[in-house]
Amino acid sequence: MIEWRCRNMRKGVDNDKKKFLRKKTGEETQYPSYLRDDAAKIAILQPISYNRRFITEGMENCQPLLKWLINFKHSDAVEIIQIFPHLIAYDGDVIRKTFENLNPGYDANVSLDLTLRRGLIMIESGWDSVTDVLIKGGLRLIKLLSNQGIKKCIEEACSADETLASPLIKWIPQNQHFTARDAVEEFVMWYTGSQYRLICVGTPEESGEYFTVLDKIIIPCGSSGLTALDTLLKSFQPLNIKVPPILQKLFDLIAITTWRILKNSSRIMVRRVSARLDEFQRSHTALT
Repeated sequence: MIEWRCRNMRKGVDNDKKKFLRKKTGEETQYPSYLRDDAAKIAILQPISYNRRFITEGMENCQPLLKWLINFKHSDAVEIIQIFPHLIAYDGDVIRKTFENLNPGYDANVSLDLTLRRGLIMIESGWDSVTDVLIKGGLRLIKLLSNQGIKKCIEEACSADETLASPLIKWIPQNQHFTARDAVEEFVMWYTGSQYRLICVGTPEESGEYFTVLDKIIIPCGSSGLTALDTLLKSFQPLNIKVPPILQKLFDLIAITTWRILKNSSRIMVRRVSARLDEFQRSHTALT
């Protein structure tokens, strides 16, 4: 009763006479209002070579709005793409650059290529039929981090290598009557459940075009397995998607040893593998 009375009395006190002011709802909107208009102007541009610079620079200028959508509005990926449709354009270049801008401590000096190649020699065998050595290195790192191998995902008739690789990458055949993009869209349309992985239109022995697939969102990544894997790992934060458990250890490892945006991990195997990769780096530095 006393508190109720005091609360009513406080309402009549002028703000300049109060010792403390309660933060008003909506004060977390820490971006200039004109950025909404700027984002709309960028969104109507066609993702062609001529517009690439305007889109890239515009996306960088709109970073405060994107941060607000992620951190305060907690927008899902669909809403974010509606506002910034070019996040999934230019073979993933925009979303990769956005991820780097969202992490001020990002280190561009350590090569993901080198980290994946070191993964090849940390486990002597596995996925020998996969000709893309960097995808193979990523798969071996996941196996090493899991401490027991990758969980099998039973799908259509696949080789043993394809089945074990399916949490990270799925190979689908090229149909001569469809483009690679059409083949991926059809696969995603008929796939039951959610998937967060790479899809390659080709075979483990002869890879083709790569695509990052985040549930129903498709990001073309060209013919480079390195670009595709980099895009996959860098897409979760800008689209406000939680990293799936099967990829979380690999994400943490790359964040610590390559991007340098994470100091440590609570996961024991991540710490162990990080230490081994650091040994490789120190040895390489000493030799050069």
